[in-house]
Amino acid sequence: MQVLKKSGKKFQNAKLKFDKRGEKRIRNELRAYLSRELNNKKNNIFSDLKFVDSKQNNLIQLADMVAGCIASHSKDKDEDLYKIIQKRVEDIWEFK
Repeated sequence: MQVLKKSGKKFQNAKLKFDKRGEKRIRNELRAYLSRELNNKKNNIFSDLKFVDSKQNNLIQLADMVAGCIASHSKDKDEDLYKIIQKRVEDIWEFK
């Protein structure tokens, strides 16, 4: 969400895809949260938000792998996986 919030007017009518894993109630809450926090009705940042099966979507699998590498590096200081992507990492935002 921070990428979308900080983007200004760079994103318009984006098509967002999230992993479908988890409860439908949680997915609905995420949809409502993003819409509210991004003031999507006014800013029109995204026009489509779908939850897809990660087993059938290579981009969702890739995002999971990259996030896992970064999380592993941040939590355990595991350098092995992080070294694979390190040259392409531009910025890591810390959230608490």
